Amino acid sequence: MKIIEATDRIPNLIDRLLEVWESSVRATHLFLSDGEIKSIKEYVPQALKGIAHLMIAEDDAGRPVAFMGVEDGTLEMLFISPEERGKGLGKRLIQYGIESYGVKRLAVNEQNPQAKGFYEHMGFQVYKRTDYDEQGNPYPLLYMSLAQKPWENLSSERNQMNTPALETERLILRKFTEQDMEALFLILQDEEVNRFLPWYPVKNMEEAKRFYEERYAAKYAQPQAYAYAVCLKADDYPIGYIKVDMEEHHDFGYGLRKEFWHKGIVTEAAKAVIKQVKKDGLSYITATHDRNNPRSGGVMRNVGMKYQYSYEEQWQPKNILVTFRMYQLNLDGNESRVYKKYWDTSAVHFIEPNL
Repeated sequence: MKIIEATDRIPNLIDRLLEVWESSVRATHLFLSDGEIKSIKEYVPQALKGIAHLMIAEDDAGRPVAFMGVEDGTLEMLFISPEERGKGLGKRLIQYGIESYGVKRLAVNEQNPQAKGFYEHMGFQVYKRTDYDEQGNPYPLLYMSLAQKPWENLSSERNQMNTPALETERLILRKFTEQDMEALFLILQDEEVNRFLPWYPVKNMEEAKRFYEERYAAKYAQPQAYAYAVCLKADDYPIGYIKVDMEEHHDFGYGLRKEFWHKGIVTEAAKAVIKQVKKDGLSYITATHDRNNPRSGGVMRNVGMKYQYSYEEQWQPKNILVTFRMYQLNLDGNESRVYKKYWDTSAVHFIEPNL
């Protein structure tokens, strides 16, 4: 089962999602008559096309079995095929929505007690009730807001998708720990290593510790993250880092101490991490590099990423104008998908030939 975001909402896809919607509604909204379901169904395609973020869960054969729509932090729709209910799919979608799109609010029919109980289990609480739904029909709505993230009450399940340890022929990929501060300092203090990175080199161990708390410990508290220390098997001592973000861009990034450059270490680590995120259901990753750092683009190509476009950005915190090249790897077979946010938000964007 994998979760993808629908960017190309073609008629065939809308029709298949409409089938999921109807089967789900007929199984859960028992208070609706057949005529009412048919009447509501007429408006569903428009809603599917217009929602800001539409996530789809597909089975192994590529068939949609569930979908979720999110806009401005509100869960606008969540429907699951009856045969897929009770398998944890709803929980995966909700967690994805909370982490990736800041879902904090939703509305549920009061006459659908199973849904209300599910959302309560996921950390939502009722804060308002209305006697009518948003179309003026006499179906009371319960408005709910996120009071507690669902993973705050989980035990071992909490860490199943947070930086799971990986091994390659030469490397151990694992979480950074508080015992790695010296190693992290050595990675972050070198000006040449950090020339093209979005922060300044750290000056002391205190800054390294603050970096760890803000960029690693905070991620390890989330339900899903991929923030690895890259260690040689010989001593399990971090010599670099590699990560894939869980925000919408799913940015893939890496850094390595200078004395370990040109040995294929980042490529070896990257292939292992990409294999893991694909297994866990990410549909794509992106990566950007400064045009003045073409070796980074070589790493991206080595792991299967493809150049998409270039764009200019006044880069912070260094406050310099940078031309970035954006690469992407689609993990779900949808080769036509291109993450366009950098293109859309940059006043200067273009495609460089022969890359």
